Amino acid sequence: RHTVDALDYAAHHGVFHFDLKPGNFVVNWDNVILICNIGLEQCRSCLHGKETWHHDGTVEYASPEHIRGEPLDMRSDMYS
Repeated sequence: RHTVDALDYAAHHGVFHFDLKPGNFVVNWDNVILICNIGLEQCRSCLHGKETWHHDGTVEYASPEHIRGEPLDMRSDMYS
């Protein structure tokens, strides 16, 4: 549940991952789930007025709107 809360918190601050997949989650020694591959995160404010973003992430986990180049939001991470 904490991972979902972390993604929700990030989304409400304009930060999205856009390449969530099982390999991007690890469990540390304290049994805390961490979200990895931060290099693919994208901040909406960094898009300079653009709502879409292209990257070389994992196509199998990309949302349909991401593949089509449509506006992205937290639903794209939820789809992944």
